[in-house]
Amino acid sequence: MKIAILGGGSWGSALAITLAKNNHQVKIWEFFQEQAEEMQEKRVCKLLPDAELPGNIFVSHKIEEVLPESDVVLLVVPSDKVEATVAKARHLFSNQPVVICYKGFGEGVQLLSDSV
Repeated sequence: MKIAILGGGSWGSALAITLAKNNHQVKIWEFFQEQAEEMQEKRVCKLLPDAELPGNIFVSHKIEEVLPESDVVLLVVPSDKVEATVAKARHLFSNQPVVICYKGFGEGVQLLSDSV
């Protein structure tokens, strides 16, 4: 399966490593160009210093190199970046399922338990 991961932080990278070890082809979109290049060249994520990125993971800062031809998309950006990321990627989606894997809350959003 070809899996696109939008978000190259610790959570996105951990998911990518797990999926790659299960023989999936994984492409990660990392927002920061320098970090994407470092991940691709050195095969590491600085947020997971003890983990190595397997060879079947491709990392790019260019979202158009990651999304096309994917079978499924994992959305793994911070919650306050979801809308901007989806807006940036919208023209590249082609009816793939999108799995929401982000965590946290945007600024000003309260927990449901806080509103009770």
